[in-house]
Amino acid sequence: MASAFVSLILLGLYLTMAPSQLTWSNFGSDAGDYLAAVLTQGIPHPSGYPTYIILGGLFQKIPLGTPYFRGALLSIIPAALACGLLSFLVNSMLPPLSTKRVFPGVLAGLWLGTTSLYWSQAVIVEVHALNALFVVLSLFWVYALGAPHSSFSQPGYLIALAALVGLGVGNHLILLLGAPVWLLALGWFARRPEGLKPAVWQLAALFFGLLVYLILPLRARHFPAINWGNPQNLEGFLWQVAAQPYQGLAFHTPQAVVWERLSSWVIALAAEVGYIGVALGILGLFAAFSKSRPIGWFSLFFGGIYSIFALGYYSNDSQVYLIPLYLLVAIWLAFGLDAISRRISKAGGAGMILLVIALLIYKGIATYPQVDPRRDLRAARFVEEYLDRIPPNALVITDADQDTFALWYYHFGLSARPDIILVVSKLADFEWYRQTLTHIYPHLSYPPDSPQYEKSGVWLADFLVFNPAKPVCRSTLDQESEQIVNTHCSFSR
Repeated sequence: MASAFVSLILLGLYLTMAPSQLTWSNFGSDAGDYLAAVLTQGIPHPSGYPTYIILGGLFQKIPLGTPYFRGALLSIIPAALACGLLSFLVNSMLPPLSTKRVFPGVLAGLWLGTTSLYWSQAVIVEVHALNALFVVLSLFWVYALGAPHSSFSQPGYLIALAALVGLGVGNHLILLLGAPVWLLALGWFARRPEGLKPAVWQLAALFFGLLVYLILPLRARHFPAINWGNPQNLEGFLWQVAAQPYQGLAFHTPQAVVWERLSSWVIALAAEVGYIGVALGILGLFAAFSKSRPIGWFSLFFGGIYSIFALGYYSNDSQVYLIPLYLLVAIWLAFGLDAISRRISKAGGAGMILLVIALLIYKGIATYPQVDPRRDLRAARFVEEYLDRIPPNALVITDADQDTFALWYYHFGLSARPDIILVVSKLADFEWYRQTLTHIYPHLSYPPDSPQYEKSGVWLADFLVFNPAKPVCRSTLDQESEQIVNTHCSFSR
């Protein structure tokens, strides 16, 4: 009941700022790619996110709001559910429940849900809120494996959790960072009397969940407009699923940037919990070790591996990969709060709970305007104004993610300006993209494919020569401000 309260409170909070228009707010520039893929039965950028796009298609059937609003619901609802489930997990890990014991889990869920990082991803079209739900489910699976007397350690529950975790990997590959923890917990479970067979079934269920990736080659057979990697063959499938274009970003952050990130992220996290929270978190981590050394070490490893990945991933939005760490901090805060509440009087415990609630309300009020995506109208304004100015039957050349994905959403997803032709210059070096263009724009003239087109810009130049009668429009992105600073249309090549 208390966990449902957490989810309902946060669901209502998130819905108050649910956006209806495309936005680049809160690192949300990939939204156009996801939505265009969902609306066209296509495949977004690697790793394809099959679980997300399947659920996205289901959410688009909700008869409410705009396609963007329905896409945002796929973040809002899982984000609220994740916090409620985390609250339930915390209270399951604590000693037998009483009225006082309910509060640590409730406050942990509410704290997580109102942190600026988590909240920012809960109200936009992105995969990270749904990933948070799968991270909580993976933690629940690990806890159930190590709690033989828990009602959740029944084989049916464990197999279902393993399958859900496999589906979670289909939402985002980063969930695999927790695989060493899952396998170690599963190994300990298998050592119990009659534990080997259920462990094998759980591994099978995990693998079964991973089969969701087979949706990618099935979709690619129809050459959808959004068709990253065209994974109809093994080479394209591995290129897509292994996220090959982004492998160079992993653990390639310059050392100076790593230290800058580390200091700024520590300061940001400390600001989220405050001085009291820092003390509670440290106390809670020690309490986790005193309760169960495996829980303590598991949580440290789990938080550490995600932190290392976030620090080493060289992108502007790498901090979103810290959300699993925030989940663990919420658990540590709850353990610390419980450890104190058991050592003070009933009146003192009530006073401490009221103080924490007041701090949460204050933090929520301060955070609200910072994460409200409705305040950022740059994306919708750019596309709508640009599409109004583009001449009929123009070739529209894009380069950056921001202009490409925004135009994909409007052109392919919403069927805006069906007369124009969208071509992404940085993708034209890939054979799979050139093949896709010939299927979605069969009326155009294309140069014969050649190995020379693997070089940057060569194919695009020839393509423009083969279609001389069409006006050409280009947009320019300022990388520092992430704003479109120029849009230009002409007949010149």
